[in-house]
Amino acid sequence: MLKLFYHKHKSNPNFWKRIVIGIIGIAYFYFFSHGMAISHVYDSPFQFKGGDITYWLVSFTQLLRIIVYNYYSAFYFDLIIFLTLISSFIFTKKRWLTGLLGLLMLIYHILFNYKIGYHAHYLFGFHVALFPFYFHQNLFNWAVGFARIIVCLNYASSGFFKILHKAWAFPDNFSNLLQGQHAGFMYFNPNSLQTKIYAWLIDNPLIGYGILLSAIALQLSFLAGILSNKYNKILFIFLILFHVSDWFLMNLGIFMCFLPMAWVFVYDNKFEINFHNFKLKS
Repeated sequence: MLKLFYHKHKSNPNFWKRIVIGIIGIAYFYFFSHGMAISHVYDSPFQFKGGDITYWLVSFTQLLRIIVYNYYSAFYFDLIIFLTLISSFIFTKKRWLTGLLGLLMLIYHILFNYKIGYHAHYLFGFHVALFPFYFHQNLFNWAVGFARIIVCLNYASSGFFKILHKAWAFPDNFSNLLQGQHAGFMYFNPNSLQTKIYAWLIDNPLIGYGILLSAIALQLSFLAGILSNKYNKILFIFLILFHVSDWFLMNLGIFMCFLPMAWVFVYDNKFEINFHNFKLKS
């Protein structure tokens, strides 16, 4: 039954748009209920700039200052995001609503990082997942294909930099990461199943090393998605597997926000790059 449902809707952009916006809506509700909305951080003394010119422009121009002027302006901004999420979910054919949602999520991303003093990049998945829905139906397949390539480049480059920075060169690397990541959890929850699993992996560094090498290999496998779309379903599974494992092993559940990007691998799309003739085809 699920298979029939999928085949009926796999080529329907509005079906995928509702799934993506629905997931983003659930995530944003989680953010709001866990102190991660703009109305929760508007009065933070931090003004993060870092090496990204975007934050410097925000600081220099003061264009977004009105949003964090006081609690009420920040709360109304959060409310507008909620209303836009609901409207975009209902009126899927209104591309301007989807574009407005994307703009609001981008502003939220910039302001939240600016106010917490840290460049948190977990919302990257939302931006990429929404990207194809900004385009007219004549360009939609091309936009999905482009988004798929961006996703593949993201994961493949992450694996490449792990190799470049020699993460593979130290067999106890993953064990050390686990100790640093879970020290607090293991101290306060010494008898939990998770603590026992973490302790076992720490005491058996070669097992952890195997997991690390597997993760690097999984990320590098996304290179195949740049060359052809015939591996899409495998990459769809790999993307979900990577973040579920990341959540369980490293307690990085926030990066589950990358999961909405996975839809670009299961949407029925023939777009790919023909490297033989150096042409794009769809």
